[in-house]
Amino acid sequence: FLHFLAGAVMLLGVGVGVAVRADAVGQAFHQGGAVSGTHPLGGVRADLHHGHQIVAVHIEARHSIRPGLDMNVLAGRLTAQVGGSGTSFSSPAGAGVGLLLQQVKKESDGTYLRSDMMKALLVNTAKEGGEFPGPDYKFGYGLIDALGAAQTILNSEGSSYIADMKLENNENYSISFKAIGGQPIVATISWLDPAGIPMNPVVLNDRTPKLVNDLDLRVTNNGTTYFPWKLNVEDPAAAATQEDNAIDNTEQIFIENPVAGQTYTFQVSHKGNLVNGNQYYALVINGVESNMNTIDVDLTNSIQIYPNPVMDKLNIKTSKNLKNVQIRIFDIMGQSAYLNTFNTLDKTMSIDLNHLPAGAYMVHIKSDEGIMTKKIIKK
Repeated sequence: FLHFLAGAVMLLGVGVGVAVRADAVGQAFHQGGAVSGTHPLGGVRADLHHGHQIVAVHIEARHSIRPGLDMNVLAGRLTAQVGGSGTSFSSPAGAGVGLLLQQVKKESDGTYLRSDMMKALLVNTAKEGGEFPGPDYKFGYGLIDALGAAQTILNSEGSSYIADMKLENNENYSISFKAIGGQPIVATISWLDPAGIPMNPVVLNDRTPKLVNDLDLRVTNNGTTYFPWKLNVEDPAAAATQEDNAIDNTEQIFIENPVAGQTYTFQVSHKGNLVNGNQYYALVINGVESNMNTIDVDLTNSIQIYPNPVMDKLNIKTSKNLKNVQIRIFDIMGQSAYLNTFNTLDKTMSIDLNHLPAGAYMVHIKSDEGIMTKKIIKK
């Protein structure tokens, strides 16, 4: 478990923060203070092992660190009670988000996220932080959205799909979904590339692509093919383009205005021959009609959760007899705010939420009969 999480954090490469707004704007930091303009943050390059994947967000310094980091979500932003700023403090925040997402996954289906899946989840659900759509050299793919990542794991909106995959040599994998419409389709693949051959002698700033297994993600719809983002190392300030990417071991396709109800086919293939004869990878898709992929039965039509928004008492009413029930409420950081289990649940029950801070929460109910997840707002 810790090995997988450590792998995920290492892949991200930089400290990360948390965003809860679609138009969130982060501020990057180094040891000397805020970075402005086009500072490369240590020489960022197009290839991922030199570039930022998720950008740091400023963590406000108020008090010294103490056991049980005190984090409060107030007015739509995260305020962490820590004693400094920079990647030394944003990196633990990002690692903490990853740990909480592991807890969400473990409690939902008994398994943990692989490191390639952790990276794909954080990238696919990140909030835009730059001037243009897509990744850039300053903000990477954007700011971590912990709640969005948790919702994607649980498929709480019925609009996400995640899968741990294995691509065989010469295989062309495809899967199709209908677009929900009214929101973009975003798809990401990520993989742990096999070790390459060290350069001898070392060439300074050599820009030769270093990928060993070059996977390709494409999306097709009615004769149109969509390509992943790609940055131009010769023009770092330019907006990312959508074309073939032979540099990165993470690829993302963004379709801003998909047509509701139309079928989009997601394809994963590769160039050349795969070293070791295959390649494991993670696939994450948002913005499509998707069945629950953790438990077969969705209990949404059998359970009512009200009122929403809620001030104090949250009521849960079921129309069927549920067995071995677990009810969990977690906040925007993925932190458990309520957890209880019942042998049976066959009537209305109430949960006192008066002590919780205002904000967005997820109610996750799991039983022998199925699963449901619902977003609520606490006033």
